[in-house]
Order: sequence, then C-alpha cells, then structure tokens
Amino acid sequence: MAVLVVAVPAIFYSFQAFSRASAIKANIVVDITKTTGPFPDRWKALAQGGEESGVRMLENVVSKISGLYPKYIRLDHIYDFYEVVTRDSSNNLKFDFSKLDKTVCDIYNTGAKPFFSLGYMPQTISEDGSLIGKPKNWNEWTFLVQKTVEHYSSKNTVLPCGAMENFWKTNIYYEVWNEPDLESFG
Repeated sequence: MAVLVVAVPAIFYSFQAFSRASAIKANIVVDITKTTGPFPDRWKALAQGGEESGVRMLENVVSKISGLYPKYIRLDHIYDFYEVVTRDSSNNLKFDFSKLDKTVCDIYNTGAKPFFSLGYMPQTISEDGSLIGKPKNWNEWTFLVQKTVEHYSSKNTVLPCGAMENFWKTNIYYEVWNEPDLESFG
C-alpha cells in the first residue's frame, strides 16, 4: 500500500514535467514599405446570422458596410425569421418574400450579393414544429427551395430596391441548410 501511495504522486509529477510547454514570444516584423503583390480578396464576405427576428439588422449600417466593399453577405434564418411561407385557408403553401426582400435590398445597397442559407425549417412545414426538425413533406420543402431560388435568381426578378440590371441575377449562392452534418436538421 505504501508503494502505491508513493507511486501515484511520482507518476503524476513525471507527466507534468514532460508535458510542460513554455511560451516563446513571436518575433513578427512587418515592412510596410515593401509590396509583395495584390492582397487576395477572399475575405470580402460577411455573415448576417439573423440574430433577432423581425429586425432589419443591416438597415442602419449599409453605408458603413459598403465602405468595406463586400462581395457577399451570408443571410441565415431566412425561413423562420422572415416568415416566407405560411398556409392559406385551403392548407396550400403561400409565399411572401416581402420581409426578406427588404434585408436582401440592404445587402445589395452595400454593393454585395446575398449568400442564402436555406434554413431554418419554417414551422409551417416542420415535422415536429421546431426550426431544426425535418420537413413533414419533402415535396413541400423542395417546393419552398424552388420558389426561393426562382424569386431571387429568375430573369424576371424585381426587388423593391430596383432591378439593378444583371448585377444580382448571376452568382447568387445558396447553401442548403446550416451545418447539414449534424444529426438534427439544423
């Protein structure tokens, strides 16, 4: 028993001795007089995660964001926060993009294009009523995605902020769901 009492602390401290890392200060030197080439602009994408339902979070910062010259702004929660789909009195799907259009116009007014995250699940078609539930009818989910893409990428698309020529009709990206690798549908 005495050997065990001595051996356990000795093993513990020997692991600590071998695993201790020491910090080394980095020596970073930046010479601002040298040009090494163009700075890649892959960073020119922003995300707007829809953190507050019913609020146009970009509305008051469009001019500030435009000064960053973003190429894309990712937009999340388009189906649950913007109430894009409901049902009519006959239980058919009914689409209303007007709330989402306002935020999309804010994105265009920054000079960027939208990058849509097609989610979260609207309660209207959710199997369990949650925003991470699967659709109770996959055909309705497919139809919702189809209507969204048609609304924002069609040659006939006109938004409340104007037609903006062909700027917004091409190279619009759509992400199918947020974190689709999770067990839940969101």
